[in-house]
Amino acid sequence: MDSEHDPANLRIAHRSPANVFVVLVAAGSGSRMGEATQSRSKVLVPICGDDCALAICLGTFAETGLVRGFVIVAPKDNTQDFRVCVETVNSDVPIAIVPGGDTRAASVLCGLEEIQRRYPAEVESSVVLIHDAARPFVTNEQVRAVVTAVHESGAAILATPEIHTVKEVDRDGNIQRTIPRGTLWQAQTPQGFYFRQIFSAHIDRNDLPVTDDSELIERLGIKVKVVPGSTTNIKITTPEDLILAESIYKSMLRPS
Repeated sequence: MDSEHDPANLRIAHRSPANVFVVLVAAGSGSRMGEATQSRSKVLVPICGDDCALAICLGTFAETGLVRGFVIVAPKDNTQDFRVCVETVNSDVPIAIVPGGDTRAASVLCGLEEIQRRYPAEVESSVVLIHDAARPFVTNEQVRAVVTAVHESGAAILATPEIHTVKEVDRDGNIQRTIPRGTLWQAQTPQGFYFRQIFSAHIDRNDLPVTDDSELIERLGIKVKVVPGSTTNIKITTPEDLILAESIYKSMLRPS
């Protein structure tokens, strides 16, 4: 693998950034990890060597040369551990850390508000990518593809086609129907939008329960483009995911 694109090379270089901002969402409780994280945020747990999901994400996004600034949304009671991690990353791209909210949507809004506060003159023409920091294996090419799709279509997300048979089940555990999977895709991140549009959509959410950001844009009647993702762009959620993540990361580091 070319050392310049090696995910282990976490030095972030400043390369004529466009007006693209990145919100890395990492404020979740990680309750499904149990004791596997030893009370640390799951995005700070070393995957292989000293590299953690958060640092790998920072490196990949910055390597595109598009990023103007990062905002990391951390747990309310644990921002200091995130600051220690960021201090180990040699970054020419500004990185801010803010405490999150009680829900994912509230945390995203915290990140967007920080971008508005820091870059008020730039947000009108900017694109923002919202990414789960627990997805460390998004690629440089996928990030670029989402940004391109936002410029072409207005909004875009990474996603993969559903490959499993999907059943709709009632509360008693009985199958109600089999859902044709031909048009079903599993949403991933990053999800990209024009800043002003997604910021307004989050402000006007009115506690509407949503599980990803594109749903807010969809509800406005705006088309969201799907960019093909990959099965390796996993979200680390359970202890088993950490084992899979180590395997994926080792394969990425292996010389081709």
